[in-house]
Amino acid sequence: MHGVNPKGPDQIRLWLLTGLRREEGAGLLWDEVDFERNQIVLKRSKSIPERPLTPEALKLLMEIWKKTPKVRGRPVSRYVFPAEHGIGHYTGTKRILPLLKRLAGLDELFPHLLRHTLGSSAVSAGLSLRLIGAILGHKNPRSTLVYAHVQDKAALDAAAPVASSIACALVSFKSDAMQCRATAAGPPPPLVRPRQFVHPAASPPEQTAPSSRKESNL
Repeated sequence: MHGVNPKGPDQIRLWLLTGLRREEGAGLLWDEVDFERNQIVLKRSKSIPERPLTPEALKLLMEIWKKTPKVRGRPVSRYVFPAEHGIGHYTGTKRILPLLKRLAGLDELFPHLLRHTLGSSAVSAGLSLRLIGAILGHKNPRSTLVYAHVQDKAALDAAAPVASSIACALVSFKSDAMQCRATAAGPPPPLVRPRQFVHPAASPPEQTAPSSRKESNL
């Protein structure tokens, strides 16, 4: 596509799906990929080495593995993204990022932004900062706090339909209320009217027992 080396888009997908740092993803070794346990175990990382492999990331790596040249079942290069020439890893993605930024209409695009995208999306999905830290490999919980600001938008998105349904219940005119409910995210909550409320300490009204005397026919 657009005449680019497929290793570049694959590196970008891996950054997005795993949250790996730039060098962790670009220089990933096949020996660091554990297909059986669905995880990546980094040998040269200063942070937590174990990173979970999501089904999407696992599928991507398996597709790359199938295309990787091998000798007697072993990859020719130890790198997941080997260089086109030499023994290092592929470094051409930096030339592809400006093209993708222009095609996507983004103001900026760089590897750490892709890592941040996974972390911020996890926060918006409701994951705890401890879990997000485990996904991104943070040893210090303070490193994960940089993603916490996204919770403001997630809280706003969650509160909007609730407030909308309450606002519909406050509409006085029946026609306006019907129109409001039709456009709201959900039905308005039931209102507790005074006559429906019974204090738990209140005793039920006494009932008068029926009289046992027979009424006179006179």
